[in-house]
Amino acid sequence: MALLSTESVRPPLTANRWTAYSLTVWAICMLGFAFDIYEGTIMQLVTPILIKEWGIVPATMGYITTVSAWVGLIGVFIFPALADLYGRRPILILTILGYSLFTGFTGFAQGPLQLLIFTSITRITLRGETPVGMVMVSETAPTKWRATALGGLVGGYPFGYMLCSLTALAVVPLWGWRALYWLGILPALLVLWVRLGVRESARFERVTAAMLKEGLRRRLDIWSPVRQYPREMATASLLYFFYLFTWIGWSAWMPQFLANEKHLGFQTAASYLSIWMFCAIFAYYLCGWLRDLVLADAM
Repeated sequence: MALLSTESVRPPLTANRWTAYSLTVWAICMLGFAFDIYEGTIMQLVTPILIKEWGIVPATMGYITTVSAWVGLIGVFIFPALADLYGRRPILILTILGYSLFTGFTGFAQGPLQLLIFTSITRITLRGETPVGMVMVSETAPTKWRATALGGLVGGYPFGYMLCSLTALAVVPLWGWRALYWLGILPALLVLWVRLGVRESARFERVTAAMLKEGLRRRLDIWSPVRQYPREMATASLLYFFYLFTWIGWSAWMPQFLANEKHLGFQTAASYLSIWMFCAIFAYYLCGWLRDLVLADAM
């Protein structure tokens, strides 16, 4: 009865309009996404520089990108489960602190092996932040504008890429490529905003009460959605796979292609990439808005 009375006075999880709190959660998670891709973009942007400085072949950077991406999948499975166990807010803080600190450590890498180790560890926390942020936005955004909110959230990717490219234009000529990694520590300041501006999800509180009755083992059953919604999970997984296949392939090699293969140089390549990513930001918002506008009646 206590649970029922508590929920009866609690405001609804979502509504048809934005509130100051839902906008705050969205902004924090969007910036988390942006700084997430900032880290991933650093290595891609400085690939032409590292090939020359360390005397390595492009294939070596390809191996580092591939292996670190696979290692990062550990975070995809661990951190969402931890978010169900301990709450969205503390795990969001943990992942942001993790990728901020390890991005800074990566700036001290002295060769390909150290770069691989630091990048792989960083990617674990990076990949953990993404699903936790998506869940928080899904739980707080207005139902009517949820696709717009999620589209804008993922729009943090091109924003982060553009931010890294613009930063590289100013920083690399003065202090070298390592400074890009050291500046990656700054997102840790987001943690202060999370602690002050984000409450634990009301949906999480209800899920927690139910899960405590069912036991810890079922709580950590990450395959449960696959069994309950096999068609939806298969469709979403395939779409996300092909999206990431295209995005990672393009973003990993375009700087190298422009700077070295087309002989445009680092600064010209970074300028082109900044312009492209600026345009891409609006595409994410537009697609989300169109989804809410056209398919709202089907939900």
